[in-house]
Amino acid sequence: MEVFVENNKEKTSVTFLYNGSDKKWSNTGAILARHRKSNLIYLFPKNTDNLKILKILRLCFGSLERGRFADVPNTLITDGPFPTYNPFILLRMRIIIISHGHLMKKQGLHGYRGWKKIYKYLVIRYRSWFADEYWTTGSSQIPNVEKSFLVSKRKVKVLKLPKYCLPNYSRHKILELLGIENTPKKLVLIAPTWRRSRFGNTQAGLDVVAFVNWLKQGRLNALLDNNVHLVIRPHPITFDYLDTSLKNVSVADVSLIEIIEPYLSAFDLVISDYSGILADAAFVNVPALAYIESIEIFKTNKGLYDGVQELLEGIGVDSFSDLYDHLIFNKCVDQIALKKLANFFFDERLQSYENQLFRG
Repeated sequence: MEVFVENNKEKTSVTFLYNGSDKKWSNTGAILARHRKSNLIYLFPKNTDNLKILKILRLCFGSLERGRFADVPNTLITDGPFPTYNPFILLRMRIIIISHGHLMKKQGLHGYRGWKKIYKYLVIRYRSWFADEYWTTGSSQIPNVEKSFLVSKRKVKVLKLPKYCLPNYSRHKILELLGIENTPKKLVLIAPTWRRSRFGNTQAGLDVVAFVNWLKQGRLNALLDNNVHLVIRPHPITFDYLDTSLKNVSVADVSLIEIIEPYLSAFDLVISDYSGILADAAFVNVPALAYIESIEIFKTNKGLYDGVQELLEGIGVDSFSDLYDHLIFNKCVDQIALKKLANFFFDERLQSYENQLFRG
């Protein structure tokens, strides 16, 4: 399929290949977009919605003439999968991987045991042979990327990722998406990492189902009286199922909002546990809380990178009652701890949402 994506200068011809419709380019079930003029390729996971695709492509393809890809044909930016398993095709491409996110909890080779670790090693080793660059937002993350994804330091680049170049959206926009008619006094995002999923059970972290059930034991009226609205964003791979019938609780899963970062500044508070969204919230000066009641169990079953525990403890709470106090009584989050979190995961020169991309 061929479509047009508008950039600042003209309508750019883009070829889309869906779910292996072209065996040569997309036999791994991904969505591939190829810029006809420069042959820059952007690869998305197969379930990515069209709105995210168009927004990201406007940024990437609109930056070609002034960006770092102006004279580099056959460059692939992948937000997850590879387009093919054929090594001869991969060797002809310049491959940039941006899918690992903030390294809070152990990823890649770390955080797995037994046969899963062997399988991970084989997959990561194969990918590392062909990858030319791994992008991250903080110099502190370079050693973790090296060890977790088996890459040399020279391949790790500190750059602004495409999702951090999207414009910020107003509160009105997210209220409209969620179908919330009355503007709440306090809008709170709850976005934990996964507990139960196809990757196993960490037995730790914020159990959103348990928290909502705890609120239903006579505490929801206080949220209503104080005009507090909760927006719950389940992790994409979680197995948790939520009660969507509550008046002041909404669910914003990836089928509704594929990429949440541009909406963060619309919230008054972000609550998570061991997810990189805490750093993203701190990045845009939104108060954030880390639920760390079972942090020692999480460290044993999944693992945290060096330095992360101290950062989370600076903004941490360890009970549902503490979370409730922040929701109802407007307890303050430590601003110094938030700044430390942002500085750890974002180099200072990247700390803005200016619409700039691919600046080295």
